[in-house]
Amino acid sequence: MHFRLARSKALCRRLGLSVAKDSGNSPTVRGLAVLQLDGLSRPDLEAAMQRGDMPFLRRLQEFAGYELRSLFPGIPCSTPVVQAAFLYGVPRSLPGYWFHDTRSGEDVGIDEPGVLAKHEQNLAAYASSWLRDEGASISNLYTAEARHVHGCFQTLDMNNAMAHVRSLGIVGWGLAYLPLLPSLTWRMLRELTNLVPEAFNERNPLSLRKVLAQIGKNALAVDLARVFTKMHVASGTRAIHTNFISFDGHSHVVGPKDPAMLRVTRQLDNAVRQVVDATRKHPTVAYEVLILSDHGHEVAKTYEDIHGFSLEEKIATFMDERGVTYRLVAEGPTAHLYVEASLSSLEQKGFVRDLLAEAYLPAVLAPGLENQGNMLHIAGEEPISCRTELPKRLQEIEHPFPFEAAADLDRALDIPNAGSLLLLGWHPCSEHVVVFSNVNGTHGGPGTHECHAFALVPPGLADVLPDPIQSPTEIHRMASDLLHRSHAS
Repeated sequence: MHFRLARSKALCRRLGLSVAKDSGNSPTVRGLAVLQLDGLSRPDLEAAMQRGDMPFLRRLQEFAGYELRSLFPGIPCSTPVVQAAFLYGVPRSLPGYWFHDTRSGEDVGIDEPGVLAKHEQNLAAYASSWLRDEGASISNLYTAEARHVHGCFQTLDMNNAMAHVRSLGIVGWGLAYLPLLPSLTWRMLRELTNLVPEAFNERNPLSLRKVLAQIGKNALAVDLARVFTKMHVASGTRAIHTNFISFDGHSHVVGPKDPAMLRVTRQLDNAVRQVVDATRKHPTVAYEVLILSDHGHEVAKTYEDIHGFSLEEKIATFMDERGVTYRLVAEGPTAHLYVEASLSSLEQKGFVRDLLAEAYLPAVLAPGLENQGNMLHIAGEEPISCRTELPKRLQEIEHPFPFEAAADLDRALDIPNAGSLLLLGWHPCSEHVVVFSNVNGTHGGPGTHECHAFALVPPGLADVLPDPIQSPTEIHRMASDLLHRSHAS
């Protein structure tokens, strides 16, 4: 423990960060550390706590006054969308991880060069991040205008990597990484065992490049995020947002119920424990540590495995037969279908009915009449209005947020760059979600697990966050208010 604390302080000095000295007085300034456990749903968290795989988080709830609350991430429940709400307070800022950019005429993904940076520029022009200027953004998609940025997606290029190497120096690199080498080596070997066979899967092989990238991400992400978070706690950085991405990365590959996920939850529990322990020892900053997730995962079956052909092939046949010009962008359990012709000219109801049947789709979201809002067309059922009938249908399947999910689906086609129609792999009566890409765990639609995130709320925030948390923008509101009221009580 003493070595870990000394290492954090030494890293601070290498990066030019001050280290607070213990004056013997109580902390006088409030701080906030948000620890995001990417992709871990509340049901999966509770199952892990019950099994004993997350004993520290369970102790926080049972003995430290933390309250476990449900959090609705919004639809689409995708990390770039939810993090924009967490950090900037802007909900539904993207139609999904992949979409058709109607201005450029190109299909783009948020992880492509320049796309994320441009999106964050738009966010920053509209709103302000609570990490702005003095905060630390660690392992997030967004830099969030923070002064200190480590491992964020926008900065993952060679120039930034070399700047990071130079800032740490040889001594800093030794302090940061050498103590991790034994455990990282062991984890890399285990990841090779778990993931390399996926590259040779006869039906849906992953590219070897993707497998190797996933191995590196899974093995490194938690340890490095933990090291830099503890470093900023030691330096007294008042605003910290860290994303631990290992659960999400593993679940996409093996699925959320795979036995390999037990090890991932134990690793996350240990990382959270070390960060929370570090915050308790700070002499000048009274940290509130909020632990939350941005979405859950659904068990997935691929469209191609089920039907023997891809969605792209089936949609091409369907549209060509009707002479309709279109674009299809499919990822995970959703696919945006961009149709150039007016939907009314296609006799929309009949068109969607035929699309459901001939493309073997579980559901399609389509515009309705003005007073109806969007209409959800579910295979084997009559179309229902998102405004009036869908909430009751979601209540029947015990959806954790029936009214919020229905409202977001009613707005889903109004998001900039959203498709004319939204094809869904979710069906209310199915135990699994159909995905249009090669993954075993998925999120992005209205499913009961993917829409059921959580927040483990410390006693100091119990009165300022609602229960349940019905929008991820509540995190931005709370953080902004807390950091403006800087004095500890």
